[in-house]
Amino acid sequence: MNGEAAAFLVLQPLSRPLAAARRRMSRPVATTIRRFTRMALAHSDRSALVDLAWLKKQDARSAKILDASWWMPNVPKDKRYSEDELQGFQQKLQQHLLHNQSGIQRFDIDVVKDTTNTLPHMLPTLEQMANHLAHMGLSSPEDDVIVVYSTNGFVASARCWWMLRAYSFQNVFVIDGGIDPEKDLLASASSGEAPAAGTSDADLLPLEDREKALKATMKFRPELVWNKQDVLHFVAAKEKSPEGEKIFLLDARSEGRFKGTEPEPRAGLASGHVPGSFSVPFQAVLQSNGKMRRGAALREAFASTGLFSDDATGAVSSASISCTCGSGVTAGVVALALHEAGLPDASVYDGSWTEYGADASCPKEV
Repeated sequence: MNGEAAAFLVLQPLSRPLAAARRRMSRPVATTIRRFTRMALAHSDRSALVDLAWLKKQDARSAKILDASWWMPNVPKDKRYSEDELQGFQQKLQQHLLHNQSGIQRFDIDVVKDTTNTLPHMLPTLEQMANHLAHMGLSSPEDDVIVVYSTNGFVASARCWWMLRAYSFQNVFVIDGGIDPEKDLLASASSGEAPAAGTSDADLLPLEDREKALKATMKFRPELVWNKQDVLHFVAAKEKSPEGEKIFLLDARSEGRFKGTEPEPRAGLASGHVPGSFSVPFQAVLQSNGKMRRGAALREAFASTGLFSDDATGAVSSASISCTCGSGVTAGVVALALHEAGLPDASVYDGSWTEYGADASCPKEV
């Protein structure tokens, strides 16, 4: 058997689920998705951040919209929206603001996680992720255009963005600064705009076909995910050559937690930080209104790292940068900020300080 025939036999089983799924899709829906994908790709050359005005465009009605609202464990319950409240907001946003008839889906990082791992909200396995995303109406990492928002700024919406990219989704966008349901709904109600027609559940592929298609086409991108061993390699490399190794670990926790002067919110964790890492609190990349900084102001947030100094220009690739935090959530905000600053593929240490700080054998600094 020649090489081409062997390659065909290997690839053919992978292509069948997606091919069958696409045959079930109506031509008008497929055309709309392709048109919106082209529009999204044109936007992605500039930024992964969008706003409600962009989302309200007629061609954006086929986007898959995900609500990734999530709160830190230390936020009191009376300061959070309940799941019932979030669902009510989703329905009102869908009806009055987003011109999208396919429904807003909930992406809860405490649900979409690796259930076999005892660490909080770790990246799911490919099979777990495909199952969750199929239930949300997704079916193609290449064609699906996904817009993620949160009702409390960025926080988990940036992690959701990173999780989807870690499984090769190409067109993932984040509402800059999140959505304030009450404020934005009030503005929409006063505008008098009527929702446009969009896709509906009837246009979606059957659930089983969506899941098969995702399992066949999703690809894990290991370069976007660090584990504890990667961090230990980083520490060893920095000890050997502190200035010579062009690798960076950026810590999104508060400066007090980084320096060990503030307690960790989770019990049983040491204080301090990974030796050789830099403190870049996630709030530093945001404006006072909660939106992402832009241009020189955004690069200034990374001044202590030297990433954007004249000496580093062109010498640092995003493949040599990873972001960490308490449990892998706000690290996504810093990774997204690096994307906006021109370093698009920074990784995230998924276990972050919850894993590293609990291991007494891991070297630490204060």
